[in-house]
Parts: sequence; structure tokens; C-alpha cells
Amino acid sequence: MIELLDAFGKDYILLETVGVGQDELDIIKTADTTILISVPGLGDDIQALKAGIMEIGDIYVVNKADRDGADQLISDLHLINDMSTITSSWRPPIVRTIAIVNEGIAELTEKILAHRKFLETGKGLHQKRNDRIRKKIAYLISIYKMLEDNIVFDDAVERIARREKDPYSFVREVAENLTQYCMIHRKVR
Repeated sequence: MIELLDAFGKDYILLETVGVGQDELDIIKTADTTILISVPGLGDDIQALKAGIMEIGDIYVVNKADRDGADQLISDLHLINDMSTITSSWRPPIVRTIAIVNEGIAELTEKILAHRKFLETGKGLHQKRNDRIRKKIAYLISIYKMLEDNIVFDDAVERIARREKDPYSFVREVAENLTQYCMIHRKVR
């Protein structure tokens, strides 16, 4: 869907993940700017301390900043930010928001635009997008090679040509097998 929206020339595409578990770290391979949103009192302070999670954020947001514990969460985020070993001239800002009353949204928008400008000023945006395209092409080639060298694939082509099998059921089988392959491959990486 992201590629489709990009093909239609959309300047900004917002993508929300389901959370900040290890599976969602792939967002950094997809997004130009990654925003990590925390909420006080929901265990996000513990979540923020997890290895790898804090390193993916380009901007940190503490939403529902009117709740108890917001100041402590912001303080913890500053501490973690200060202890970061990432060497970049971009220092991830921490933005307070109360989304339900539109508080802090303008500042968040400014930080998103500032990060975009930062990426465009150097080679960051160009490099991120080239890396993304390179990995996508390599992935598609690996799928193609997997099918091309597969005896089952060759057999299916012959059976479809002889009208012993329909292409739709074969594609469904391949898609199911490919899904399993990708899930295994993803866990191995």
C-alpha cells in the first residue's frame, strides 16, 4: 500500500505499527522518519528501556502528557537519549502531546518537517531510499530464483499448460508456501 501511495505522488504517508515489539523494528527499513510514541502509566517507560527500541526513533512523543508520570517518562527519555551511542548530528527531539485536545500537534509537525529537511540536506534521505530499493530488489530476485530453480514450479507450469491444474490454485499454494518461507526467514535474521 505504501508503494502504491508513493506511486500516486503522495508527499507524506503515515504508517502506524501495532506496537514496539521486536517485530516492529522493521519500520526503520520502511519509513524515512520514525516516531516513537509513549504514554505514561502504560508500561511504556519499561518498553522504552528495551534494547533496540530507543534506537529506532527519530522523534519521541509522549502523548497524554497531562497524565501522572509524564514528567518522569520525559526525563527517562532524555536520559536514554543522552546515553545513546548513535553518532548522528540529528538528536531525536522529545515532544509532549495531548492529542485529544490537539495540544503539541503543531510542534510535532514542525519536528517531522525539520527531520525531513535534515535528511534532505545531507545524503540521508537519498541513502535510506536507495538502501530500501536495493533490499527490495534483492528480496524479489531471491524469490524469483527460488521459483525459477524449483522443480515443483516447472512441473506446475507443465501441468497448467496441459490444463491439468489451474494457475490460480497454484499461485495460492505458492503464496502460502512463500508466506511460511518468509516467516521462517524473518525469524532467522
